[in-house]
Amino acid sequence: MPPKHPAPSVKSMPTDPPAETGSASAIDSIDPFKFAPIEEQDEGAFLVYLDSELVWTNKSEHHVTVPFEELSLPSRDRARLDPCTVRFEFTGSFKNGDRQKAEWSILSQLKTFFRRFGIENTGPGVSFPTGVGRGKFVDITIGPGHLELLTKAQLSFNKQKLELTLVGPKLPPSTIILEILDVPFQVDARSAAQTVAFKIHERQVGKVWDIWKVEHGLPAEFSDSNGRRQYSLVAALVPTALPSGKIAATTIISIPGYISLHCKHCLVKFNGRPDWCTRCKSDAQHFHVFGQCQKLECFHCKDFGHTADKCPKKQAEALAKPAERPSKRANAAI
Repeated sequence: MPPKHPAPSVKSMPTDPPAETGSASAIDSIDPFKFAPIEEQDEGAFLVYLDSELVWTNKSEHHVTVPFEELSLPSRDRARLDPCTVRFEFTGSFKNGDRQKAEWSILSQLKTFFRRFGIENTGPGVSFPTGVGRGKFVDITIGPGHLELLTKAQLSFNKQKLELTLVGPKLPPSTIILEILDVPFQVDARSAAQTVAFKIHERQVGKVWDIWKVEHGLPAEFSDSNGRRQYSLVAALVPTALPSGKIAATTIISIPGYISLHCKHCLVKFNGRPDWCTRCKSDAQHFHVFGQCQKLECFHCKDFGHTADKCPKKQAEALAKPAERPSKRANAAI
């Protein structure tokens, strides 16, 4: 009888070096010391940096491509810094109760500062990020044309100078930075970027300006000459604005949570990303959470669209069932 599980055949890739001729017996004759466990290198010598390459740009949109280093990626420390935003740090005492006073003081100083350059009504926005540096920071958002000038402003609060800490990318304030993680290495980066741009445009949430290919950099002796490492794509998405100039509240849930590339569901990560259904992933036609997935079968009533813990029939049965009262003997024992 033929074997139930035939031995798999191995084919060489075009980039593979020619295999050495030999047999299993030749391998067995090699010195066993060469197969000894390899000592792991010191973690202190491990350096992490990102290697980026611009692989796609929207030529139909007139825009300026910002340097990749200025992008606020969700996986980096600058993830919560919005575009066209400058973050200052309070060097003196500052409490949550001082927010209104600080906002009025900063706006008054900015109005005077921009008037020195003949600029009126710049409309800066002042916000105080929560959960960042124990409430010691203030974010000021302004138009792209005045961003560089804002970084030169000498601001203060309670006679104490505000220290400049971070500057966001020079993009429209509504820009959303997307990270498409773990793209299969079999897919060409430029082709994958075109697919990502098309699928986002298909959702009619906005226009993609630029897409970068991002890899974790390796020293020269570990370079990926065969191109077998997974990489990520970073896209700058400018959402479609309403007549008021603002974006719709449904824009975030309209951005796909997963994108299919080479039959793989690649996670799309961005700030404020909702909890997309991990069952449908890129097959989902619209946003829904896992507990409301129409493909989900309830183990209690065998219907679809909910889990057993949220089953309406189970909840109705629990309400209809009379509450059990302790027996008289149990009360006497207490």
